[in-house]
Amino acid sequence: MLSTDLRKLREGWVEIPFCALAEPEEAVARVRTAGVTNDIEVVPAPRPYLDGAPGRVTGTQPRDGELVAPGEKVTIWVNPGQVAPLSDRDLRVIELLQQQADQQRAEREQIFIDSPSPRRNPDPPPSVRALLTADMLAQLDDRLRDAGALLPNRWRPGLSDARIDALLLPAGIDLPEEARLWWRWQNGQEITPDGRVHTLGGRQVPPLEYVVEWYENFRGIHHAAFGVDGLLLALMEQPVVYFDCSRGSDEPVPVYTIGHGDLPRLVLASIGDLVLAIHELLDCEAWFVDSEGIVRSDWEKKPEHLGFL
Repeated sequence: MLSTDLRKLREGWVEIPFCALAEPEEAVARVRTAGVTNDIEVVPAPRPYLDGAPGRVTGTQPRDGELVAPGEKVTIWVNPGQVAPLSDRDLRVIELLQQQADQQRAEREQIFIDSPSPRRNPDPPPSVRALLTADMLAQLDDRLRDAGALLPNRWRPGLSDARIDALLLPAGIDLPEEARLWWRWQNGQEITPDGRVHTLGGRQVPPLEYVVEWYENFRGIHHAAFGVDGLLLALMEQPVVYFDCSRGSDEPVPVYTIGHGDLPRLVLASIGDLVLAIHELLDCEAWFVDSEGIVRSDWEKKPEHLGFL
């Protein structure tokens, strides 16, 4: 169990139980049975989750598996509508969510660290071709723009170091310089008024706010199942691309991928190497700009050593 959690438990904090897809009264009972004596409010979900699941719980705040402080209010979110019997699919969703909650709990009970900072993952291969620079990112934008891509004009503005730290330091991550350059450059792509997302090689580039939420949700699973920590989401779609931010400030940031059912795979030694790989994909037209200005991927042209992108 994390040392910070041990201290909190001694101070009377309580772990929130798994409540997804329960009926509201049952969820309240579970929270009370877990030992929560705080105020509990049951409110409409901010937006429908889990395909609507009428009348059922979509989540809690704090989330299940997290600790709630004495006196802190617990919120239970419920979808609108009359409660309906659970389908076979709903039961499978519950099973999968419960497995995730159990894995997160396993991390809390089995992993001992003395600080909230992520532990350092195994060292990457020494063959770093390039460390990321602001010029490399500007050159990539210029190349995409010259090829007719709309993405360079669809980036959300990059973040300041103060904003980066405000998002990540509470999670125990002091972002290495290579990763800071990435999120200073952009903070994910905007969605156009017609709902279109301008992907990078068929992959969405998430904003850091979403990355932090993803990290909090999956850190326990990565820790317990794979023995790695500090992996921050960089590019979505399968296999998902992560930056290993367990490194020191001036060290290269290794790049990992994780596909469905796969172990983490160390694929590149730095974010700079990732940008060079993107140029290589553009060179061989495995990534190309279509007539609508979207950067797409052609798997048949992709070199084997870059199949993870």
